[in-house]
Amino acid sequence: VAVAAHFQRHLDPARIIDAANRQASAASGNPHYGVATVGRLAMTPNAANAVPGRVEMTLEMRSDSNAVLDAFPETLMAGVAGDLKTLRLTAGFTQLSRAQPTDCSPLVMDAVKAAADQLGYASMRLPSGAGHDAVYMAPTGPIGMIFIPCLNGRSHCPEEWIEPAQLLDGTRVLYQSVLELDRVLRGA
Repeated sequence: VAVAAHFQRHLDPARIIDAANRQASAASGNPHYGVATVGRLAMTPNAANAVPGRVEMTLEMRSDSNAVLDAFPETLMAGVAGDLKTLRLTAGFTQLSRAQPTDCSPLVMDAVKAAADQLGYASMRLPSGAGHDAVYMAPTGPIGMIFIPCLNGRSHCPEEWIEPAQLLDGTRVLYQSVLELDRVLRGA
């Protein structure tokens, strides 16, 4: 099956969109983008009245730059080395997995921008950072994402909420983006 392009409409966790009062935004790369999240802490002993003798944490680093991802472990360890020494602690790092950054297609992002412009919506390009379906579609053809602002920038949590009108705006951008990309690919 040939895929001309993959669009993904997504509820956006980025507060910057909400703060800028944007109806929809095209996802894009930013050369110095990076974010890290500690998703798990395991302490031994795991007791409220005991100082742990061992702490393990799972930290996920996301970036659109392989160079940023490559440098992160060493940069992190160098950043905490002084505190570790002062506290007489040791730390180590083991990489559990690695996901390659995936860029959205300029062709698709341009179609999203053109669609937002046609609809009179303000838009901006920003990195996604998270692994979405679009990452897995990238080997099949050009990809792009359309972010829709969430209330208070909250996404992928029970508090996630978008106004129905914003969902409609994002759907309109998606529809117009497909038409725009079709027009461009046909050379019309």
